Amino acid sequence: MKNCIFLAIICLALAGCVNKHPYPYTISADLLKTDPSTANWILEDIQNDSSIPMTVQKQTDLTEKIAHYLQESGFNIINHQQFSETCHRSCFVIKPRIIETKAEISQNEAGWHGTSEDPLNFWSHFSPGRAGMQFIEGTAQALSLYVEIYVDNQKCYENAGGIELVGKYNKYSFRTTSKKELVEDPKKFQKAMEIAFKPLIEVLE
Repeated sequence: MKNCIFLAIICLALAGCVNKHPYPYTISADLLKTDPSTANWILEDIQNDSSIPMTVQKQTDLTEKIAHYLQESGFNIINHQQFSETCHRSCFVIKPRIIETKAEISQNEAGWHGTSEDPLNFWSHFSPGRAGMQFIEGTAQALSLYVEIYVDNQKCYENAGGIELVGKYNKYSFRTTSKKELVEDPKKFQKAMEIAFKPLIEVLE
């Protein structure tokens, strides 16, 4: 009996690690024969395409996080502001964006773009009522890191990694998280980067 309980706990712990609703990424043959350490990779500033306000400082910080992550993975990252338009067209240009999408909720787990998150706020797990007594199903707004890479003005890579839900269900409704809470958790953004760039890094290793 104890073994069964222990196994059930392990299964519940692993449930959040399952790759939920992965983005159907694309990668071209041009990238498959590329050496990331010798090719020039121009990283553009991250853009915010979501409806959630984001400061310029936050966009700068996230861009720097992406640059650091790729450099640690062996990429020769170049600041796009230091190069001419001619060089810009002949290099691999990385275009990251924050997008807003819908996460599918099933049995109190929201899954989207390779990640998952509990859609209920803390107290809803203990309070009686609609959210506290039964499973939540449907959709919820969520943020993802969407990445495109271009070479010679042709798209050669596309993928996305889920970051976080925009809000949480409370006992009665869906609450929108205040903007100061968005993309504040470095672990969530780190995971989104790993998901978004994983196919690229794997084929170039």
